[in-house]
Amino acid sequence: MYGLSPGETRGCSPGELTAFVDAGRKREQRRAHMLHTHAALCRLAMEGKLPEVYEAFPLWTEDEVSGFRVARIRNRLMKHAGKEG
Repeated sequence: MYGLSPGETRGCSPGELTAFVDAGRKREQRRAHMLHTHAALCRLAMEGKLPEVYEAFPLWTEDEVSGFRVARIRNRLMKHAGKEG
């Protein structure tokens, strides 16, 4: 049961066992979600349609997204200026 052997359950209360099982289920759900996201990103990469990082992982704040966009534009401008100059 989620890494807990039957011998280890003897001293646990029903509430503790329920909490342990719930935590195990949440870990499995997070793992399944990460695998699904990875598979979707791999499919998009194979199609040449890889999204921006902040689109693929929508956990970023608006300030972080704006900072990322500004840095990307700055890098493009610096590369462009370096090629012409």
